[in-house]
Amino acid sequence: MTLTTAQLVEQADACIKAGRYQELIPLYEQLEFQVTAVEIDAVPLNTVYEPLLASYLIANDLSSARSLVHRIPEDIRKNQAPQLATLIRVYEMMHSWDRQSGNLKDIYSALHQSRWNSALAPLIAVLQDSIQDRELDLLARAYSSLPLQMAASRISLEEGSTAE
Repeated sequence: MTLTTAQLVEQADACIKAGRYQELIPLYEQLEFQVTAVEIDAVPLNTVYEPLLASYLIANDLSSARSLVHRIPEDIRKNQAPQLATLIRVYEMMHSWDRQSGNLKDIYSALHQSRWNSALAPLIAVLQDSIQDRELDLLARAYSSLPLQMAASRISLEEGSTAE
């Protein structure tokens, strides 16, 4: 059974509200197809691309994120909404993530400086947490002991928050 655009949007919103972020990618992929091939212009395309890109970044699926960025029509990328522009910039930084130069701080800065709408704000919070969790996991694998100050610096948190 094929769902309508309205039903897909409703299901995606319900997943976000319930914190079921792993279910978003297939929903938004179907929604992207729906609004670009079937119900053209049923919803603004950036309202599909933004949460889909955020979902790919949460899942650390940079290959799919790259494909999505290339699929976004040129006119939308040129006249993109500020939130889409920020997400594309975050994708580009994650894609070229260089732990030595510490662009992780740039990623956090980009995510914190943007004003996210109510639909994207929960996804951005989860994205920030997932980036920190991945970095902490990498630090834990790489070091048997690590000064708290260094760990805090690497994940852009205060020492007290890092210790928790």
